[in-house]
Amino acid sequence: MFDDAKVRNSAMKTPRRLFGDPDTVTMKKYGSGQGLEKSVARMPRTRGFCLWAIRGISLQYLTDHLKQWGELSHDLIYSSWLLDRGFQKISGDEQQYIGSEHRVITESKFLLQQTDILCIVMLDNDNTKWLDHVYLTDEYTPTMSSPELAITLTWGRHCSRVVFFSRLPSLDVSVIQLDELTDIYSWSSYRKVLLHVAKEYLMDYKWFVIVEEDSYLIMENLAYYLCVFNHSTPLYAGHVLSSWGQDYNAGGPGVVLSQAALHKLVQRLVKGHCASSTNPGDQMMAQCLSGSGITPLDTRDSLARYRFLMYQPELHLVPGVLSQFLHFWAKTKHRIRETNNMSNTAGLGRRAIIIFIVGITLGFLVSYVVITGTFAPSNSGPKTLSRHFIPKNPHSNGETETEEFVGPDIEQNWHDFHAENHQDEDKVARALAEKIRVLCWVMTSPSNVITKARHVKATWGKRCNVLLFMSSEADSLLPAVGLPVLEGRNSLWGKTKEAFKYIYNKHLNDADWFLKADDDTYVIVENLRRMLMDHDSEDPIYFGRRFKPYIQQGYMSGGAGYVLSRAAVKRFVEIGLKDSYMCRPDDGGAEDLELGTCMQNIGVAAADSRDQLGRETFHPFIPEHHLIPGLIPPENWYWSYNYYPAKEGPECCSDYAISFHYVPPNMMYVFEYFIYHLKPYGIASSIVLPPGKKEQQHPVSSAMLNTKPSTPSVSVLGHTTAYVSTVKRVNGDILFDPQSLNKNTSPKKKALLKGKTKSVHGKMKYIDKLLRNNKVEDGFNKKDSPSQIKEILAQS
Repeated sequence: MFDDAKVRNSAMKTPRRLFGDPDTVTMKKYGSGQGLEKSVARMPRTRGFCLWAIRGISLQYLTDHLKQWGELSHDLIYSSWLLDRGFQKISGDEQQYIGSEHRVITESKFLLQQTDILCIVMLDNDNTKWLDHVYLTDEYTPTMSSPELAITLTWGRHCSRVVFFSRLPSLDVSVIQLDELTDIYSWSSYRKVLLHVAKEYLMDYKWFVIVEEDSYLIMENLAYYLCVFNHSTPLYAGHVLSSWGQDYNAGGPGVVLSQAALHKLVQRLVKGHCASSTNPGDQMMAQCLSGSGITPLDTRDSLARYRFLMYQPELHLVPGVLSQFLHFWAKTKHRIRETNNMSNTAGLGRRAIIIFIVGITLGFLVSYVVITGTFAPSNSGPKTLSRHFIPKNPHSNGETETEEFVGPDIEQNWHDFHAENHQDEDKVARALAEKIRVLCWVMTSPSNVITKARHVKATWGKRCNVLLFMSSEADSLLPAVGLPVLEGRNSLWGKTKEAFKYIYNKHLNDADWFLKADDDTYVIVENLRRMLMDHDSEDPIYFGRRFKPYIQQGYMSGGAGYVLSRAAVKRFVEIGLKDSYMCRPDDGGAEDLELGTCMQNIGVAAADSRDQLGRETFHPFIPEHHLIPGLIPPENWYWSYNYYPAKEGPECCSDYAISFHYVPPNMMYVFEYFIYHLKPYGIASSIVLPPGKKEQQHPVSSAMLNTKPSTPSVSVLGHTTAYVSTVKRVNGDILFDPQSLNKNTSPKKKALLKGKTKSVHGKMKYIDKLLRNNKVEDGFNKKDSPSQIKEILAQS
């Protein structure tokens, strides 16, 4: 049960609960689909307009729970890699196995223990009207939550410890109180926080991350990034901005200090340097650190993608949205790729022009706008589905055909599948796709081909074996099939009948299962195949979100999508559509209800698509509406229409969810990133077959048992980026290069790992130095002392 006393315990030792799915660290990259990789994530300030995907509960569900079946993360730390570097042995209960192959698949907890991170959260009491924010835990779901409680119950649980600083007391958790009259983000507040943290915690933790209340950190990825650095080296990391010649890490997405950096910073504060002021705390901290020679690290990955993200994912993933934030473009230090097509020179020229315009022509105006929040991300640009949108009836259609739900001008595509962390991760999913063939047909209209349908094709649609778009007019570019029906909400049943006739005549033998979805439905096709694994397509059966009114066996919601077996399609066309008593002959009526009536009349069974824990897999709304209690009014039709008791909160949605409805185009790309790209490091999905008698004989079983992980390679930690790897020193200290300890390392060099220095970091440094100059190899042997090695190095 949930222990309320634990939550209210000041700066408690937070348990590192692991969920065992996708991997991430922060969110903060700009540009098209390939903008984000492993981030350390920020949940930006909403300023009154709530974007569902970044709320703690939705974000935690997408990162920690929702997974696509059959894809394994290769972002793992192998026990051999850790043991070779002097780390303590991993206990047996932290190892899991897939089939007969031994593989460590959950080591994030171990990595978090090794990095030992103190999380410092700055609470802005002027911004705490978060009554509509509810966050996910396994034990407890409050109906409303403050930011501090939300953090404690979500990402804060993965910190070694969480400490809150605020100007006012909190009713939910204990906080360390600052001056009520001081801006929480001013240097005066930062200064007090740093002095307090150094006094109480400096020697207890290796790393310190300072974040604002509206940020979301993926701690596993932060630990993954930090594990190759030495905390005794003064390091300062985050998202680098530049203002008036001063580089600094933005406070919003999180600022990371090593133990040594915090020590040097506090030494300067104690000596009277860096006096209190009302200037921004993040900028003044950088200025103070620079007095000790400590400058921001370049934290981008090897593809120049950001790990610490300034805004909500949609704003980075969808081109054109960030263009309006002139202050952001002017201050970001590194060149930003907003679209795939931007030239190498365009970024620099644009930045220079913006700096000139902002600094001279629009300086005062932009300053005013930034302060008042006129350019707040949530107030302009393409928007996502508002939490206030609840369909008025179960058969509603077309509500999302407004300007709010128009997608980007260009389809977005990721180009990082060559990266090691993506290689062969979908091996099992691909094997299953060959055995369980799914035809997806998407109901669209001529007006939605450009605004919505093409974004389905660019995201989840490409994972179907066959993808068809059904409209009242043919479109050669998408392409879309032109059906002999009128366009409009009153013709949806007619369009459905004609679509299945077309499929029966043209594609019946091209697939085993036939999925119908709307152009604002997002489908995780791998999870659909997982559910269908234990069913025979020659049985007359269909699946979806099961509603109960009007029909004895129930019917499947049209918006959430439904899937028919081949036998069901044959009965529908050969029997149902030829008998007006079986199926409604005209085009009117609610499409899903009419189909359900027809299915019952022709003997096609409405099946249960819930998972083994009774959680739904097909969802008629976006995740937020299901995950957050109270968003769907108690008088809404939804509660009485569900065939099975409807649940909200953590038990609403399966980890292997199949579909969500009312998903705008922009949010489809956010889903695409969260499900197929963002990964919490060290947390991987095990291959779990759905329960059933046939699972042992299933033809894909052998493929799953043969998913042997590739040999652990030194590039597992090659995330230190192309920029850092070319720089041999960071703030005067040599970095450990993971590539220095590959399997071809000579015995002489390996001997250094066995006792020449007591410090693991020292061993790494020596090996690193040796491998940077191959001439050294013949100049030493296993009996050389460290001092002799240093002399040899100096001579070289």
